[in-house]
Amino acid sequence: MAAVIGPRYSIDADAQAFITAAGLTNQTQINAINLLVINLKGYNIWSKFKSIYPFVGGTATTHKWNLKDPRDLDAAFRLTFSGGWTHSATGALPNGTNAYANTYQRMKDMLFENYSFGLYINSIATNGYMMGTSQNNGSDNVAILHQNTSKVGYVGRGSIQVTKTGLDSSTHQGMWALSGVSTTKTMLCSDGTFETISPISDTTWYGNPYLILGAINSDVAPGGYYNGSIPFAYVATGLTQSELTLLRTTVINFQTTLKRNV
Repeated sequence: MAAVIGPRYSIDADAQAFITAAGLTNQTQINAINLLVINLKGYNIWSKFKSIYPFVGGTATTHKWNLKDPRDLDAAFRLTFSGGWTHSATGALPNGTNAYANTYQRMKDMLFENYSFGLYINSIATNGYMMGTSQNNGSDNVAILHQNTSKVGYVGRGSIQVTKTGLDSSTHQGMWALSGVSTTKTMLCSDGTFETISPISDTTWYGNPYLILGAINSDVAPGGYYNGSIPFAYVATGLTQSELTLLRTTVINFQTTLKRNV
């Protein structure tokens, strides 16, 4: 099934469920959500997602919804925002001091070689953890995206860890993702640039604290707060490089329709 790129289409049932839950009335936003769903289905990757957060509507109330399951429940993985956030038409902006959003998803519920998560960034940030989880007071880092000059992707357990450097761009904007696709392959994506790293040899998959946006979560408390604007985020089973490329294209088109792309 080919992706839909033209303006003529009917409202997809999954898109309509989200539109209704979020109370969207703006036709541009409605069209963008509908085409996002249609294209992800057209690329045959829709079923891989556990959650999709498109951040439309401009408020905390509309930004919390999971496109894959728009029910107001922890079990449906809708977001809960904590700390200082600024919600607008351009996305959700954490203050870099105490802001994070809980996805209610745990890495321990996913296979080490079959997970993916990521987000789109449309403002320049100075530092922080874009998305992540850890435990044992941060000594067991399970999976994180960390945005600074030394590392952007990190997956590990205890002293067995891997870090990839060199994917940083000068602005740190665009599509970022971490994806485990096999027992021997983990990929990092920095706005279309892909790097492959070997996963940790010990595949005991930790991760009891919830995966969060805008910081890294641990069994003690969130920390490492981020200060970049987030207009899209997701959690899925493992996406291959070609699938991540299709996702990035779809997300860029979505952001362009809403006039908040970079």
